[in-house]
Amino acid sequence: TATLQQSGCTLGEYSSQKLIPESALKSWGLREYKHQGDPAVRIPYLDMHGSESAVRFRKALSGDDRFRWKTGSRIFLYGVWRLKEFRKKGYIVLVEGESDCHTLWFNGEPAIGLPGASNWNEKRDASLFQDVERIYVVIEPDTGGQSVLTWLSNSEIRKRVLLISLDGYKDPSEMFIDSPTDFAERWSRTLERATPWDKHHSEEVDKLLQDSYAQCRELAKSPDILEEFLQRLRAQGVVGEERASKLLYLVVTTRLFDKPVSAAIKGPSSSGKSWLLRKA
Repeated sequence: TATLQQSGCTLGEYSSQKLIPESALKSWGLREYKHQGDPAVRIPYLDMHGSESAVRFRKALSGDDRFRWKTGSRIFLYGVWRLKEFRKKGYIVLVEGESDCHTLWFNGEPAIGLPGASNWNEKRDASLFQDVERIYVVIEPDTGGQSVLTWLSNSEIRKRVLLISLDGYKDPSEMFIDSPTDFAERWSRTLERATPWDKHHSEEVDKLLQDSYAQCRELAKSPDILEEFLQRLRAQGVVGEERASKLLYLVVTTRLFDKPVSAAIKGPSSSGKSWLLRKA
């Protein structure tokens, strides 16, 4: 559901909400700014050389419409200008958004931010992490978290990824705000509990197999699955096309293979080729 947006956001308000001193925020380039007449926090995106290539304005502390990009911004990962410094840690934490970066930076953690859960660009971003031994990725408990898992499954960095779940907290910022004095200990335990990507993927595959088998157990144990298929097809009014129907069924099954098979149905005009295909 949509939430109402507050009107404007000052640097002081952002500092108070995130429990991060203004001096720290300013050291990372944040400034107060007037955006379309309302106060906003100006968040610069610096490239590897420290040059400003994008700017994001935070116009509200909450709501669905709290961010705006400066026209002409070249969007990329947030915090990349600190990568050289972060690599010395031996690991990097990948989070969603700038505020989680600010929280972790304030607590001495090497964080890089996605400007949106699905805004990973494999060609642009993967090489930035090529010499990073461990990449912790925060998986938020929402659709954004699922988006991150989706692109991770196709990324070359996944073999070095450890997935972080915050157990009751949406993100690092929320965990810190809940209890700043306990954050260091909580965060340390969180890193210790991180799940390697391979283990997570294996568990997901096992669960999928179990769930799938529960649905198809009866059919899978049938001595003649093709005959089961034909019985269902006959109930749909298809008769006299057993061989073609079986072939179509097998061809469609190859969608699960690395190299699916193609099929062409030949016959006179108006002989029911399209109808047979749809039914099968």
